[in-house]
Amino acid sequence: MISGRDPLSPEEQIRTAIKEMVEGAEERRLEPFKKHLSEQLEDQNGLGKKDILQRLRVLFLRHPEIHLSILSLDMTGSGNQVRKVQMELLMSSTSIPQNRGIYDFTFRQEDGDWNLWYMDWGQGYGLE
Repeated sequence: MISGRDPLSPEEQIRTAIKEMVEGAEERRLEPFKKHLSEQLEDQNGLGKKDILQRLRVLFLRHPEIHLSILSLDMTGSGNQVRKVQMELLMSSTSIPQNRGIYDFTFRQEDGDWNLWYMDWGQGYGLE
């Protein structure tokens, strides 16, 4: 952290994590996901971090280009442990949006970092 700056709020930390993961997806890089996904991550189907990273690898291989645009990002919760996030996302493998998804996330503070702990892909892209 840069000296003299206030620490980021939980909401700012979570928004930064999401932004890094979106940019990582567009650049087809797993590193931001490895950094921000909890080791205890689980999705609505019971898949964990290793499985989610493998799905991302496949998605990156299937699509030489990935374009994402966050339409909305709504966060609820207070305190120091958990925040719920709903994100509406446009996505495409071309510059013209082809799919829209709404995703529900739970971020949890783990050792001072806010990590993605639970995710519901809903009818989101990439699950077939």
